[in-house]
Amino acid sequence: MLRQLLLLLAIALSLLGCQNDSKDDLTVLLQQFELKPETQQFSADSVFEFVGSKGTRIRVNPNDLMAPSGKQIDSVEVRLLELTSLSDLVRNNAQTVSNGRWLVSGGSFEITLYSEDEMLELKPNRSIDVQLPKIRDEQMNLFIGERNEQGDMNWIPDTTSFQEQRYRGYVYYYDILVDTEKNRRYGIQSGYYKEIAKGDTLYQVTIDEFRTVAIERRADSVYQIQDTLYAINIVDESRYRELNGEATDGVVLTEIDVAFDRFYAEISVSKLGWINIDRFYPEITERARLELHKTDRDIAQQVFLLDPSQNTLVVLYPESDNLELYSESVPLNTPLTVLVFGHDGTDTYVFKQEVELQVDQEINIDLKKIDPEEIELYF
Repeated sequence: MLRQLLLLLAIALSLLGCQNDSKDDLTVLLQQFELKPETQQFSADSVFEFVGSKGTRIRVNPNDLMAPSGKQIDSVEVRLLELTSLSDLVRNNAQTVSNGRWLVSGGSFEITLYSEDEMLELKPNRSIDVQLPKIRDEQMNLFIGERNEQGDMNWIPDTTSFQEQRYRGYVYYYDILVDTEKNRRYGIQSGYYKEIAKGDTLYQVTIDEFRTVAIERRADSVYQIQDTLYAINIVDESRYRELNGEATDGVVLTEIDVAFDRFYAEISVSKLGWINIDRFYPEITERARLELHKTDRDIAQQVFLLDPSQNTLVVLYPESDNLELYSESVPLNTPLTVLVFGHDGTDTYVFKQEVELQVDQEINIDLKKIDPEEIELYF
């Protein structure tokens, strides 16, 4: 009897070891598809600014930095990771959850500073200045990210609220008047006009406020130079028709030539690492239970639940009393996506399904075997 128990224990430990190996293999495989940070080297003798490819601006005073080893800092390497889409978040396993509560994400950003491969820290009561791109219209707040030893992300709310960046604006336009003096000189009632160039200066306006004024002034084009917005109006033919007493359907606005970049106002960040533009997911009381059943016990799996409309990513974990079951309370009538990657130590698998629950629903995770490079198609 004892011999049989020992044999069963050995088999169980062997299977557990295989599953752990498969999980490690899956982690290594998925890490190959992670986005990598942008980097740039700066001298530490003056204040510098780094601009990421998605618009993030970071301004650093090297005097505010310290090396944990106590070494002198002669140069600073900025490493910036910008995750602004749901695909980005999945690639880097950056779930949008705060102590179990779902978050709506306006982008996750990792900002780290190095000197000779040593990670730097901010001195007490010092900070860096950061300006982040604005991709959502809702009021958003700052969250600080922390990863545990397993690599799971959790976001801690900060007291900072994001405000939209305000700009100086210039609007140049023409007012068209009948040139009565010239018409009188040539003995005609109408036919000559004069164009009076005018301009308005706007202070501390948002992009939407500026657009409103630009439309009122019949702007044909708008553009931006650094922190200043410009709108220009050329002569509008419909205005001539109005002055001649001709019928007109009004001004037909042309499409904006150049879309403005949208940013939040600059904030001070006192801790290097992960920061997030977030708000808590809407409090939806009508919910249902989604159950995902693992059908292949020997395949290690990474299970994601996505809400594309809210840029929300949730990582699901097996139930403590049933390792073959994943479950989550989800809002009703909300299009969601279940995405699962799997690996058994040799082969790679995937499962993807769109769901929209009206009642509690059970789904079997029926994995499909794929080539490892095909993972790229599912982000």
